[in-house]
Amino acid sequence: MTGMNGNRSLAWSSLVAGVLSFLPAPGPLAGLLAVVLGFLSPAGADGRRPGQARAGILLGAVSFILFVTFCVVYFGVLGYPLPRIEPYRPESDR
Repeated sequence: MTGMNGNRSLAWSSLVAGVLSFLPAPGPLAGLLAVVLGFLSPAGADGRRPGQARAGILLGAVSFILFVTFCVVYFGVLGYPLPRIEPYRPESDR
């Protein structure tokens, strides 16, 4: 894809991934994808990226920063450990 459509498709993809990054399922992965796609979107003749790409970069970065902050507070400050998984050992009836 070349020309204006190629520029805008990466920009729109960045914006969509940035919006999806605030949902629980894709979360921080979509945020990182939004930032990467936003930076891959080519700049125009004036040296600026399309507005959709800039918005996607912003949304993705904010989502990822919120996720990292939540993890630091939850695991580091509050001290909640990850769940301990033990192997199943059935008790014999004998």
